[in-house]
Formats: sequence, structure tokens, C-alpha cells
Amino acid sequence: MEVRNCNTPLYRMYKLQVRYVKILEKLLEDSGISLSESKKVKVKLISVTSSITPEKIIELVEDEFKSSVLTRNRRVVTTNARKASAFLLSNYAKAPLVDIAPLIGLTHHTSVMHNIRECEDLMETDYVYNGKMQTIIKDIKTYIKNIKH
Repeated sequence: MEVRNCNTPLYRMYKLQVRYVKILEKLLEDSGISLSESKKVKVKLISVTSSITPEKIIELVEDEFKSSVLTRNRRVVTTNARKASAFLLSNYAKAPLVDIAPLIGLTHHTSVMHNIRECEDLMETDYVYNGKMQTIIKDIKTYIKNIKH
């Protein structure tokens, strides 16, 4: 179900990202690059626009939570790692929601939105989770600072 006539800044940004992804896919198809190759290109484009790659963020999250985000289960540690990854990829890698979903084992951008909201809620209510998130954020900032120098 699609929400129409939604005029919030987040929705407008999302629609713009979807439009850019469609344009990018069309350009890649016209250039003779297959869609499986275009996913690799998208990840590279994301990492060019920010100074940390999505893979590095996921690696930091998996190290802190000691769980793989791509594992197909509903264990708390795995779902918490997915939530953290979604939040951090959105905020630090500036990745579009559509591109975040496959990176963390989800199938739809709305699942990513839900995971981001859940992460924000957990950071406010669970001090252990918040501590892990602060550790990861500190590691990301250190990594970015080291890259720039």
C-alpha cells in the first residue's frame, strides 16, 4: 500500500532517492551493465558520497553485537544488530533505504524504516543497547577521522 499526497520532508527525500535509483539503473542498463553488477556499483556510489563504506559499518556492528546481520533468524541479538545497522547505514553512510535492505538481510525499504525507529526507541530505553551503539558510533567517527588524515 502506497501513501499518496504525503508532503513530509522524509517522504519527499525518499521519493527523490527512488527516482535517482531508477535513473541510475536505466543508465547502467543502457551502458550494458547487468543489474547484478549495478548493485556493486550502487554500494561503491554510496561509499563515495560518504567517507565510510556500508560494509565497514556492518562489520563494526557485527563485531560489537557478535552476530551476523544476514543470519536468517529472529534471535534478539541478531535483530538488534539489524536495527543498529539500519540506523547507522542511514545516518553515517547516507545510504538510501532501498539499498540498505539487502545489505542487512531485509526485503523491503519499509522494514528498514521500522528497524531505524526501533533502534531509536531502544537507544532511549535500553542502556546496554545504547552503550553498544555509542561504542560503534565512536568507532565510526575514529575510522572517518583516520581516513581524512
